[in-house]
Parts: sequence; C-alpha cells; structure tokens
Amino acid sequence: MTGRPTPLVLSHRGNMPGFIENTLGGFRSALAAGADILESDVHVSQDGVPMLFHDDTLERLSGDRRRVRDVSSDELRALDLGAGEGVPSLEEVLVALPRARFNLDMKSPDAPHATASVITRHNAHDRVLLASFSEKNRRKVQRLLPEVATSVSAGQFVAIVCAAKLGLAGLVKRLAGRATAMQIPTRALGMDTSSARFISLAQRCGVRVEYWVINDEANMRLLLKRGADGLVTDSVALAREVIASRHTES
Repeated sequence: MTGRPTPLVLSHRGNMPGFIENTLGGFRSALAAGADILESDVHVSQDGVPMLFHDDTLERLSGDRRRVRDVSSDELRALDLGAGEGVPSLEEVLVALPRARFNLDMKSPDAPHATASVITRHNAHDRVLLASFSEKNRRKVQRLLPEVATSVSAGQFVAIVCAAKLGLAGLVKRLAGRATAMQIPTRALGMDTSSARFISLAQRCGVRVEYWVINDEANMRLLLKRGADGLVTDSVALAREVIASRHTES
C-alpha cells in the first residue's frame, strides 16, 4: 500500500457516531467523512474465517463471554452489536468496499494465514497494510505475503526507539527491515516518540510514522507540524478539518 499522499487519516476501528466499532456501517461512515484508510483487527472464527473484531472475546460489545475463535462466522455475522450491525468478515468488507484501503492488525496466531488466503483470493495486496504487536505474527505475514506492506512489531519498535535515542540511523534501518510504517503511541519507554527528530530519522530510513489514537485538535496539529505521516483517530472529520486548515494557512 504505497503512493498515498500524506498526512493520512486512519479511521480507528471505524469508530463513528451511531455505529459500533469494526462494523461495515462504521467503515462506510468513516470513508464518507474522509478517512484515507480503515484501521481494523483480525481474529479467526471457529470455522477458520478472518473476522474484523478487536477483542479476544465478545463480552465488551455484546455481553457474550465466548471467545471469537469459539464462535462460527455465521453466528458472528448474525450478532446485533447495535444499529443492526454484526461482526463482518474480511472478505465481506473487501467486496462491499472495493476502493477502500485497510490497515489490519493480526490479533490471533492463525490470523496471518487466514488473512493471506482472503487477500490472495481477492488480489487485494495493494489495498492493505498488515500489522501486529507480535513479532511471530509479523514474520508469518512477511513470509506468506512478501509483497504486502507491513508495519513494525512491538519488539522492533522498542529496539528502534533505543537505536534512535543513540542516533544510530543505520541500525534503525536494519531493525525496521522490510517494514514500511510504524504505528505507534506518542510516548514509549519514558521517551517522547513524537519528536520531529525521531520522525525525521525514521523517514530517512524509509519508514512512515503514524500515531494512535489521536482525537484532539491540539495534538493533531502538533504531530502534523512535526512531520507525522498519519493519524489513527476516532475523529475522522476533525482530522480532515485540521489537515484542510493547514493547507489553507500555508
């Protein structure tokens, strides 16, 4: 997933007014509000289908204590999470939103294989960036889909922060490997990871820097001023307004 202008607005789980996170209605609303990319999460159902859902269990959103992996894809789709929306499959969303681009976090150990199968079947390699906190999942993704864009794992990020603190640009580049992005918080290990210096160093190493979850205008403006490549946000419309106003001011 390359060639996109910056800064990008990434809709965090399709969180939009009137909709539940990670639902097709929320994703459609986010795109209508101006999201460049839909950020979501992948768990695998009992019958092996990659489903877009954040938590391990259904409890927070439905009161059901079962794990996603113990429920069939048909039953997950039939759940009423609100506004008549159930849990969508990755395939369903790729088909329903043929022009949309996705940032997908591989949550479960079987998510890389299930996701790779769907992406290959729909020739959606250039529509996705695959991410995971898990280094093991990240390696699976790169082995299964070497042509697909990826972001760094949590372990890579920690090492990169340490190398950047020492100003070791060459080591930062080696640690990032084939990853093209970092989706990160503004602070880690007691350090400010949103400084212009850190962002510039990562970019010189060929890595985009995108921050989560940024919902207030002041932080949006500060990060963009420092050179951030993207904002993962629940406030898509606000992020679009901030970006538009910066263009007008310049």
